[in-house]
Amino acid sequence: MKNYNLSMLAVTEARWTDCGKQRVTSGETIMWSGRKDGIHQEGVALIVKKEQSNTLLNWKPISERLLYAQFNSKYAKLSIIVAYAPTEEVEEEVKDRFYNSLQKAMDDIPKHDVLLLAGDMNARVGADNTNHERVRGTHGEGVMNGNGERFVSLC
Repeated sequence: MKNYNLSMLAVTEARWTDCGKQRVTSGETIMWSGRKDGIHQEGVALIVKKEQSNTLLNWKPISERLLYAQFNSKYAKLSIIVAYAPTEEVEEEVKDRFYNSLQKAMDDIPKHDVLLLAGDMNARVGADNTNHERVRGTHGEGVMNGNGERFVSLC
């Protein structure tokens, strides 16, 4: 984070269990959400520099794949969702549960907040952005997969 002068860093595959918030000795605050069964898989985290941690209004661990945090700023509140989507090979019900939870988290964010969705969506959005011009650019490659379709339908 220091080398690239980042204020915030979203982490996927954090592999920490349970959930928590902790300030480390270098001043950054780490919030994480992981599995409750003690297995060190999946997990998401948000690392925030000291200056921005002071603007944290609230945060919520949603699941081992979703974390929400809201920050105050001069012009608008910033809501961040850190997401780690299941891969394409996972059962449909697992993907349905994830995308339904993500949609609910996005719906719960106040409309006046700026929303930042960060993480790994395990999606291929493809080169053709027809009917998706508002939510993605023209620099994709290949063909959209199922996770890509689910992802662009969120926006």
